[in-house]
Amino acid sequence: MKEPLLSYDNAKTGLKITLPILIALLSIFVLSRIVSSDLYTKSLIEVVDANRDSVLKLTASSTSVSVAISALPGDLATPIAEKLADLSIGFMIVLSAIYIEKFIIMITGLVVFKWLIPVACILYLIGDVFKGRERLKEIAYKFVVLSIAIVVVMPASVSVTKLIRNVYGTTIDETIKSAESSSELIKESMGTKDNEEDTTKGLSEVIKSLKDSGDSIAAGTSEFMRYLEKLFTRYVDAVAILAVTSCIIPILVIVVIWYMIKLIFLPDFSIRAQKLP
Repeated sequence: MKEPLLSYDNAKTGLKITLPILIALLSIFVLSRIVSSDLYTKSLIEVVDANRDSVLKLTASSTSVSVAISALPGDLATPIAEKLADLSIGFMIVLSAIYIEKFIIMITGLVVFKWLIPVACILYLIGDVFKGRERLKEIAYKFVVLSIAIVVVMPASVSVTKLIRNVYGTTIDETIKSAESSSELIKESMGTKDNEEDTTKGLSEVIKSLKDSGDSIAAGTSEFMRYLEKLFTRYVDAVAILAVTSCIIPILVIVVIWYMIKLIFLPDFSIRAQKLP
C-alpha cells in the first residue's frame, strides 16, 4: 500500500518551514509599515511635541524676560537676568533629548518588525531544520522576547511622560503666561529712558504695572525683587519637570532595554565562556 503523498509528518515539516517564513514576511511588509505609520505613532509623537513646544516657549520667554529686566536701572536685577539667561543651556539639553526621544519612537517599530522578528524567524528555521543547530532556536526565542519588551516599554514610557505632563502641565503654562506678561509690562513701562531720573521713574512704573496686573506684588523694590525670584523659581520648576519627562524617563527606558538584553543574552554567553578550556 502506497503512503499518502501528503502525510502528517510531511505536513508538519512543511508547516515548520513555511510558518517562520510567513511570519517574517508579514513582519517586514505589513507590521513594520503599520507601526511606522501616523496611525500608530501619532499619539506618541503628540506627547513629545507638546513637551517640545513648552521648551521652545519657555526658552523664548526666559530670554525675553532676561533682556527686559537687564534694561532696568542699575544692577539691581542683573543677577536674576544672568540666571535666566543660563537656563537656556538647560532648555537646549532638554530640547535635544526630546528630539532623540522622537527619533527613537519613529525607528523602534521598524527595528523590531523589519529586523529583530525576521532574524528570529530565520534563526528558528535554521535551528529547526538542521540537526545540531537547536541552540539557534533558543536565541530566536530570546529575540522575540526582546522585541516584545521594546514594543511595550516605549509606549509605556510615553504614557508615564503624558501622566506627569497632565499633573504638572499647569505649572509650565503658568510660568510661560507670567513670564510673557511680565516681559511686556516691563518693556511698556520702561520705554526708552535716556537718563537715571527717567529710568528710576521707569522702575516705579514697572512695579505699579505689575501690581495692577494682578501679580500680587506690592509697590516696592524689595517686593519687586521677590517677584523676580519667584518667577525664576517657576522656571527652575519647569526645567525640572521637563528634564524628568524628556531626559530621565527616556534614559531609564534605555537602561531597562539594555538590562533586558543583558538578562536575556549575556548569561548564556558567560556560561559558554566558562566551559571553554
